[in-house]
Amino acid sequence: MASDNAAIGALRLLHERGVKVPGDMLLVSVDNMLDGAYSIPSLTTIDIRVRDRAEIAVSELVHLMEEDRAEPKDVAVPVNIVVRESSRFLTRRG
Repeated sequence: MASDNAAIGALRLLHERGVKVPGDMLLVSVDNMLDGAYSIPSLTTIDIRVRDRAEIAVSELVHLMEEDRAEPKDVAVPVNIVVRESSRFLTRRG
C-alpha cells in the first residue's frame, strides 16, 4: 500500500469481506506511522525516515543557495522494514 493510512483502511475492508491478513494475503505499507502498530493485525511497514530525508533536503537547499548554482545530486537514504503481524509469514523462523 502507498501509505499506512490507506493500509489501515484496507485492513478494515478486507476484514469486512472475510479476507484474513495474514493468512489469505499479506499486507505491507510505507510510512511507519504509530497507528499501524496498534491496528489489528499490526501493520508491517517500511520506515522511509522522513525526518532524515527532510534534513538532507534542507541542507542541500541551503548549500545550493550559498553556492548560487544548481547541480543534480543523488542522495541515498536507507529505509528500515518494521515487520509486524500483517506479514508474519515473511519473518524468519528458527
